[in-house]
Amino acid sequence: MTFVTITPAYLNRENAAAYLAIGVDTFNDLLKQDKTFPQPRSLSVRRVGWLVEELYEWASKRPKADNLPPPNTGHKNRARGPRSQPAPHSES
Repeated sequence: MTFVTITPAYLNRENAAAYLAIGVDTFNDLLKQDKTFPQPRSLSVRRVGWLVEELYEWASKRPKADNLPPPNTGHKNRARGPRSQPAPHSES
């Protein structure tokens, strides 16, 4: 059996944001404010897409981060607020 893997040439807004590991709101902000950010291309009368190659090139030119996120950033099971903390252990 032969499997063929096809890399898409274009991505819609949601998938382009996911490809860059950013939210759609951040994607929209970059689209409006960053002159170097890839612009959408017309695919049909009512559809646009972002060329994967251009997204990759833009992402590869981003500066390296000099500050790393805290170790628990993005962890879905982290404690949130005082109610999620374990009750203090009392010795009676």
